[in-house]
Amino acid sequence: MKLNGSQIIAECLLQEGIDVMFGLPGGAIMPLYDVWAQYPQIRHVLVRHEQGAAHMADGYARAKRDVGVCLGTSGPGATNLVTGILNAQMDSAPVVAITANVATHFIGSDAFQEADITGITIPVTVDLPGFQPSMEGNVAQIRKAARLIEQAKRPIILAGQGVLISGAAPELKELVDKTGVPVITTLLGISSFPESHPLALQLLGMHGWVHSNYAVHHCDLVIGIGNRFDDRACGKFSAFAPEAKIIHIDIDPAEIGKNVRVDVPIVGDVKRVLTKLIPEIDECADKSAWYAQIDDWRRTYPPKVYPDDTDELYQPQVMRGIYGATRGDAIVVADVGQHQMFAAQHYQFDEPNTWITSGGLGTMGFSLPAAIGAWFARPDKNVWCVIGDGCFDQQRLPGHGPAVAGKLLRPELLGGRSRGAAGLREAGRGVRHSGLAREAANRNGPGDRRRDGLSRSGADRLSSFAGGERPTHGRAGHGTFGGDPG
Repeated sequence: MKLNGSQIIAECLLQEGIDVMFGLPGGAIMPLYDVWAQYPQIRHVLVRHEQGAAHMADGYARAKRDVGVCLGTSGPGATNLVTGILNAQMDSAPVVAITANVATHFIGSDAFQEADITGITIPVTVDLPGFQPSMEGNVAQIRKAARLIEQAKRPIILAGQGVLISGAAPELKELVDKTGVPVITTLLGISSFPESHPLALQLLGMHGWVHSNYAVHHCDLVIGIGNRFDDRACGKFSAFAPEAKIIHIDIDPAEIGKNVRVDVPIVGDVKRVLTKLIPEIDECADKSAWYAQIDDWRRTYPPKVYPDDTDELYQPQVMRGIYGATRGDAIVVADVGQHQMFAAQHYQFDEPNTWITSGGLGTMGFSLPAAIGAWFARPDKNVWCVIGDGCFDQQRLPGHGPAVAGKLLRPELLGGRSRGAAGLREAGRGVRHSGLAREAANRNGPGDRRRDGLSRSGADRLSSFAGGERPTHGRAGHGTFGGDPG
């Protein structure tokens, strides 16, 4: 049977295993929408703004570690996708955007709803025919890395999102259990290593913990795995890990040496490289003094923990409450700003691919559509959307569907003074009081009980909400660092 162009696109999507896509019809793309009835295997999710479609495809891709697909018509429909495409590109999320264009004989005439979307998106897309990554890693470089790991007395692993993209979380844990090297994560690397593990140091950088930042500054070996050494994690590049040799494993050679010096570069897929690296490593140097030093930093600079009996509700309490309500069995999708950092700091992530946020671009308004996409990818999981008031405002204006999202997700609106992030002062030690969930806590006025039956008291609300469960990692006073992982 002879197929038209629209049917060819649909057939290609079907053959690639696409079963859901996100989009908004318009004049030029209507021929493609006309054929969807012939393909009931592909579910179409109607959005109210194309940027929302791109973010939904992004959230879907990250939750499922598969390709997300979004659609837009010509002109403004296509250009509305650009921010979402850039967001996905900066965070290495596999998103395919399909757009229409004006009729061929109108191209270049400034026709109605014409835009050179191909030219516009060249800087933020990947040329797939020209992208032929090295997958295996150089054996000689892998052996050099093994020798450095064996000799290091103060090593750390810096795990990025590449661990998750590669599906290498089991290999990372195997490497840690064999070598005893502590693990620090980047913002997007959260959930690549279980945070309940005694060798987990959690977050690095501007909004990370003091003990993590001190560990990097004083270590003698950094093993960067699937990370990009960005400014928020490293600070001043020339001063990063001044006493350390640096191993960097990444599939993208452009990332290696881009920001920080690298002594042993290994270009390859993280999972395949770790599979080769682990058996190459023999007995490692004793690290007991290193563990003791990290323990001392943790005691000296403990994270700020809010008690449960405060009169007002604090954002860290909310995040601990969400952890208690979910027992950690949920996907948390955070927007950008103060609430994003509280979510990263105060929810314990033990399962891979349970943390989604906009890292590189920092797109306000990302979380709600991304959470909807995550739900379509993983309808078996609880999906929590953690969003600040300013970010939520950006969802209401284009109408990405808060009413619809409320039926699929568990949204938690965290308010802050002057939209929050400008008031955040924590430098790794915890956080200064700067913003309460007032809208949630005081909705029915002082002294009243809310419609959900919870009292205004932060303690009452938290205990009712959380069910008494608490994270057990270092942020809430986890036991001695470097102990038996059980």
